[in-house]
Amino acid sequence: MKITRVQLRSLIREFLDIGRDFSIDLGTGDPPPQEPPDQRRGGGSNKLHQLIWTGGDRFDPSTYVAVPVDMTVFNKLRGIYDSFSDETKQALYSIMPGGVSPEDEGATWELRDGYIALLNNWYDAIPQDSNYEYFTIFHPSYASDDPVDHGKLLQLYQSVTGYTPDESLLQDYEIVLHSASAMY
Repeated sequence: MKITRVQLRSLIREFLDIGRDFSIDLGTGDPPPQEPPDQRRGGGSNKLHQLIWTGGDRFDPSTYVAVPVDMTVFNKLRGIYDSFSDETKQALYSIMPGGVSPEDEGATWELRDGYIALLNNWYDAIPQDSNYEYFTIFHPSYASDDPVDHGKLLQLYQSVTGYTPDESLLQDYEIVLHSASAMY
């Protein structure tokens, strides 16, 4: 049952007025306007979830856990990553942290610490009694032998999370996290 703002204010006033009887008549007033059903799901304009595969069919949404990404931590990580030289970005992305440029060495440890903070936030959502993998859509091609169907992976992401992600944000997220994992 939906109530209007006027009805809600009236309810709150009655509740706060301790000396009065709490007989509330919700049958008065106009019903709230019907909202048309949303034809498309909401976009993930500034939110992301990390999907974690827990075993079974890789395209069965029920085999995934969706864990919200702390965007404050991620935005900090992205800022650190964006400040790196191209040499450092390539070294981290290639999982070769030894190739980090000297001016970026201190910031790479900050990147690692932020990455660990994100992982720690996900710990309770990960089933501890089984194997699991972090789901990615824009995974580096050298890390997988399987051909990538981005559309199918985005559809799976949407069916698990309930929203269509902002693809550029998701791609940035995956690049930053893949690079940060080189320091882990």
